[in-house]
Amino acid sequence: MTRNSSKNSPGISWWDRARSKVRTRLGAIRRVFFAGSIGRRFRNRLPGVTRGTEGEGSDTAGSNDYAPSPAQLALWRDVAGSLTNLLEHENKEFDNHTDAILFQSAQPSHYIRHYKFKAWQRLVYPFHRASFSRRVRLLATMPGGTKSANDLIQLIDDDLAYIEFSGKPLSPQLRLRARKEMLRKRMSPWKVRTAFISTSIQCRGNQITARRVSGIVYWPFRICREAFLAFAAWSIAFAMWETARQGCLTCNSHGLMYLSVFLALFGYLAHIGGPERRQAEHFLASMKLLEFDDR
Repeated sequence: MTRNSSKNSPGISWWDRARSKVRTRLGAIRRVFFAGSIGRRFRNRLPGVTRGTEGEGSDTAGSNDYAPSPAQLALWRDVAGSLTNLLEHENKEFDNHTDAILFQSAQPSHYIRHYKFKAWQRLVYPFHRASFSRRVRLLATMPGGTKSANDLIQLIDDDLAYIEFSGKPLSPQLRLRARKEMLRKRMSPWKVRTAFISTSIQCRGNQITARRVSGIVYWPFRICREAFLAFAAWSIAFAMWETARQGCLTCNSHGLMYLSVFLALFGYLAHIGGPERRQAEHFLASMKLLEFDDR
C-alpha cells in the first residue's frame, strides 16, 4: 500500500481528524489557562519564578528574597528536633517512634500551647489559671527561641504543673515523664490530681516516693469508710421518712441530718487514711513514676 493510498483510507483519515481536533482543543485550553489570571497565579507559585506584575511574571529564575518570621523559624526548629529524636536510635529513652513523638509532645513549648482546661480546674485553681492565660497571651506576642520567651515558657509550665499535680514540686524531668505517660494512656486529669493529692506521696528531687500501705492499715480504714458512709446514708433516709410521716421537720429529723454530715466526714477521713493511699500507689506505679520508701 502506498503513502497516498493510506491517506485516502477512511479509517486513517478519521483517526487523523480526531487527533487533530484533540490537539487543537488542548492548545486552546493551554493558551487560555496560562494567559489568564489563574495561569499567572500558578506561575508565580513555581520555585525560582520572580513575583511581580504581569509583565514581570515570566518563567525566569529570580533571587529568593523571602525571609521567614521568627515564629516560622521556631516551628522549623521544633520540627527538626522531632525528626532528630525519631532518628536518634542510640538513645535508650526512645525505643520506637512513638516514644520519640510523645517525648516531643510533652515538651513545655508544645504542651502548654495545646493544653485544654477542664471546668473543675478553672473552679479549683482560678488564680493559677488566670496567670497561665495571661502569660500565654504574652508569649504569643514574643518571638520564639529567645531567652525571654524560654523564661516565660518556664513560668507558664510552673503554673500548669501546679494545677496538674496538685501543687507537688515536681522537677522538669518528672513533669516530662508524667506527661508522656498521660499522653500515652490518655489519663484523666482528675485521676492524676487525685493521685498526687494523697498525703503519702512525697517529691524529693527527681523522685516520687511513698510508704507502702500495708494490709493492717488499709483494711481497717476501708471497713470504717464503708461503715460510716452506710450509716450516713441510713440517717438521711430515716430523716426523710420521719419528715414524710410527720408532715414536717421534727427534732429527730434535724438530729439525723446533722449526724449524717459528721458520719460522711468521718468516712472521708477514713478514705484518706487507707483506700486513697492505695489507689495513689497503684496509679503512680502504672505511670512508672513511683519509688517506694521502705525505710
